[in-house]
Amino acid sequence: MTLRRLSLLVGLFSLLAVGAERVEARDNFLIIVADDLGVDGVAVYSDDLAYGHPGEGADPPPTPRIDALAAGGVLFRNAYTNSKCAPSRAQILTGRHALRTGIGVPGAAVLDLAETTIAELVRATHATAAIGKWHVGPEDDADHPIEQGFDSFSGALNGNIDDYYDWTKTTNTDGGSPTIITSHSVYATDDNSAEAIAKIAEFGEDPWLVYLAFSAPHGPFHVPTPPLTTIVDAGSSNRSKYEAAVEAMDREIGNVIDSIPASILADTTIVFLGDNGTPSGVTESPFVSSHAKSTVYEGGINVPLIVKSPHAVPGTESMAFVQSTDVFATIADILGLESTAEDSLSLLPHVQDPTRGTHPARPYAYAEQFEPNGLSGPYTDHRKGIRDGQYKLIWRNGVFEEFFDLTASPFEDSNLLPYSGMTEAQKAAYDALVQHMEGVEASGLVACPTRADHGCTTGYGKAKLDWKENRGLGDKVTVKLTRGPALVQSDFGNPAEADGTAYSVCLYGDVDVLVGEMRVVRGGARCDGRECWKAAGGEAPEGKGYKYKDKLGSASGALKMQLIGGDVGKSKVIFGGRGLELPDGVTEALASSTSATVQVRGSEIAQCFAATVGAITKQETDRFKATN
Repeated sequence: MTLRRLSLLVGLFSLLAVGAERVEARDNFLIIVADDLGVDGVAVYSDDLAYGHPGEGADPPPTPRIDALAAGGVLFRNAYTNSKCAPSRAQILTGRHALRTGIGVPGAAVLDLAETTIAELVRATHATAAIGKWHVGPEDDADHPIEQGFDSFSGALNGNIDDYYDWTKTTNTDGGSPTIITSHSVYATDDNSAEAIAKIAEFGEDPWLVYLAFSAPHGPFHVPTPPLTTIVDAGSSNRSKYEAAVEAMDREIGNVIDSIPASILADTTIVFLGDNGTPSGVTESPFVSSHAKSTVYEGGINVPLIVKSPHAVPGTESMAFVQSTDVFATIADILGLESTAEDSLSLLPHVQDPTRGTHPARPYAYAEQFEPNGLSGPYTDHRKGIRDGQYKLIWRNGVFEEFFDLTASPFEDSNLLPYSGMTEAQKAAYDALVQHMEGVEASGLVACPTRADHGCTTGYGKAKLDWKENRGLGDKVTVKLTRGPALVQSDFGNPAEADGTAYSVCLYGDVDVLVGEMRVVRGGARCDGRECWKAAGGEAPEGKGYKYKDKLGSASGALKMQLIGGDVGKSKVIFGGRGLELPDGVTEALASSTSATVQVRGSEIAQCFAATVGAITKQETDRFKATN
């Protein structure tokens, strides 16, 4: 283990006090993807007793091995992804939304080789294998998984297999030649698990990452191999066959996990998730068939996500809003690497503390679908959905069509539109979701490193940090970095132009552990019906800098931000925020710190603006105030 990784783990465990300190860890990763499996298809999600509240779904198939993962890890109740398989797989592999990969529907889906995948993220330290359904490359291109960073591939290259007992299997390795069996007769689910078992055994003591993407329980509906408790034969209904396919996959997941030696399994993070909701043809009440897979309704995008890890609190549940894109940053966080995926936030804080709320940098869940594939359209069909803890907004082909209060209408059957008929509270929630949706499209969010970046050296002669926590609505933060170095407008990038610079304000305690993060949207986003950013002291490139204003504070609570250049001693960076969108627990985390460090980072710029404040004037559980 590197010193960097050891210090990361020690710092995080001491901060959150979760679990015992681990002397050594390989940090292996097993990423398991189920095809066409919503929350209504996993038994533990429908269990009314497991987590002390009503479950979801009516009569799911038995999934004892997936349920066991939940019992040994963290179940995420509010996990979201794309509504179709190829776009979701691209999101999992890259940590980036469809609007950035250009993969909006499965047809002719090709993940650009310029994208950084989870395999490329860990390639310097880990052996890697992709097994099962690929479906993000050119048709019959056996080299595509290898070119995307995996050491080996075994499975079905294209989309859905036509017959689980008669399918085309491709095997390839880095530096080798592909082997293709055009009529492979081994049941696909069993074959996938056997390949995973063999690869993990081959890796031995070396650290590894295995991406195991089952075709199951996607159609064609069929009779799986035994043993099964689900009674099914050729004449059974599609629903019965679907349930049997889920059970067979669950059985094979168990076989893979059982094959891993205990000492290696103890150092392995297992992530299990669905790639989209349950298909409409096999959906059962209370879920609605018209709101299932291939839609941006809840039944199409809310999926099971379970993380069992040596870093996790066993048998717990997280209610935070998370997304399939977050797998990428989670792997990076565990390994002490920097994630470059702008739509990915690490799940590690939630795994270590399942009571932690939704990340303030992304207080919503987002999904979209479009066709044909491509980055810029024009699209013949384009749909987007976004939700927070209570409300859901759906946009289709240029029109905001539906708005739901999910507390009163969990299955999205009571549209609150038109706008004129809503209450003031509903209108405010609607306006915030519109702004968030526009912000997703305009933003390329830049994440704060988990540890303070000591290369962030653009310093300021005077600095102030004042953080108050007062029951959410009363939360307030002020950051002022003044008397800075000589800076010109271009040193800040350009947040005022479309797809311009995005910023994060990162706050660290005196042990360099991240305790607070505020992300501010990049150019193109609108606040209160107008551009959030505008040039200050003249238009680029002749001005002094940029100013941001948003009275709703919808981007991490940010009400204002100023990035102002000038001669030596004249430049400054100012941030002000308030309300529920600010991160929680900052003052508590700083209660025993002897200093705090503020780092302001921008996407696509070399400068990183920083100051450390050590002259503390207030240090209480609800207030931290310090200067330098």
